Amino acid sequence: MRKEWFVTAKKILQRLGIAVVFMVIIFYVVYALLVSQYSMIQTEKVYTSKVADSFDTSCVVIRKEQPITSDINGYISYAINDGDKAKYGGVVAKVFSSETATADHIESNRISGELESISKLNSSLKNLSVGINIAESQITSALTNYNIARVSGEYSKLYDLRNNIMYYINERKYLTGEAKNFNDRVSYLKDKLSSYSSGSVGNYSEILASVSGVFSSYVDGYEDCFEYDRIKEMTVDDYQKLQKKVVSQNTVGKIITEFEWYVACPVTAQQALELNSGYGEVDITFISSSFDKVPAKLVKVNQKSKKAGGLAIFRCDTINEHLVNLRSEDIRIETSHYEGLRISKKALRTIETEVTTTDSDGTEHKSIQKVQGVYIKYAKELLFKEISILHSASNYVICDPNPENLLTDYGNLKLYDEVVIQGADLYDGKVIK
Repeated sequence: MRKEWFVTAKKILQRLGIAVVFMVIIFYVVYALLVSQYSMIQTEKVYTSKVADSFDTSCVVIRKEQPITSDINGYISYAINDGDKAKYGGVVAKVFSSETATADHIESNRISGELESISKLNSSLKNLSVGINIAESQITSALTNYNIARVSGEYSKLYDLRNNIMYYINERKYLTGEAKNFNDRVSYLKDKLSSYSSGSVGNYSEILASVSGVFSSYVDGYEDCFEYDRIKEMTVDDYQKLQKKVVSQNTVGKIITEFEWYVACPVTAQQALELNSGYGEVDITFISSSFDKVPAKLVKVNQKSKKAGGLAIFRCDTINEHLVNLRSEDIRIETSHYEGLRISKKALRTIETEVTTTDSDGTEHKSIQKVQGVYIKYAKELLFKEISILHSASNYVICDPNPENLLTDYGNLKLYDEVVIQGADLYDGKVIK
């Protein structure tokens, strides 16, 4: 009985196996038919992009700097901000007898700024011609500028930007009828300012600039670590031996007397070759600074031999509050820029096609050549487009949007074209469903 049951079960399993195989064959045939009727392709749009060849390194910033010293004892309040121009004989700082007097001086400057702003508005109310919508737009713009300055570290601008915000808010108050005038606020601020002027805030000593230039309150001891006029001679050995000196306690700041400053950085032999082979114009990004890229010009690369690393020296003439205090920094140097159509490497195709060339005598020659390009989806058809690659990265390429001397007449790739990044059996003119 058991033997008969086993034989029966075996026959059933064999029949099921045959049925499964038959189902798989049917499924494959149906799938093949569907693939032949419908083109299973994936596309993506073409957009413009700008990229650069770059490398990272460290650097030291060399400027022509003159420290400011003072033997006056007390609490210092700077009269100008880092990055501002200092005139010969001009006041760069005020020295007060106490910390309270210094704070009162700062507050009196704030009140003075607000008083100037609100007095200007109060005297022009009768001639005010802006509408409420414009006033509200001005408030929004002023708030945006304030936040941008705060985030980017431009703290010296915050007082003035705050006064702009209050000016437009008060302007709106008048337009909506919330305030008829600002006489009471003007009187209050005048009285407040008068109380400060009559106190210790009015008693201070001044520190003057001994030369003209750009002011910085930051002194780090590297001000004369290498002679400014010999910067072109600086070597890797000089760079490695740089040492800062002890800053005197009576040093209160410095004046940068030359607007041109230099960035010296070690480079490899390959990087030196790339720099010397280029046009010499680069963009430098200081990693620790919120300021944008700084344009620079290559002055020289000092190497013991072409196979050895060296020291690259760049000249810069952009100077502001973000840059005056930089010294020993990590930087990114962008050497070459490429702007064009960005395409995924998945889209690249190489075809063989007949190419017609003309020699100097006007004789035409036809030959079969390999041409690199992409397929684009145009309506329900695939079209091949030849491309000219400007820059290649790990997973994309940048193509020339207006290439010259193409080998074929397939036409140029355009912005927003849909390039095929996945698909089989692709050819020019193929109809897709």
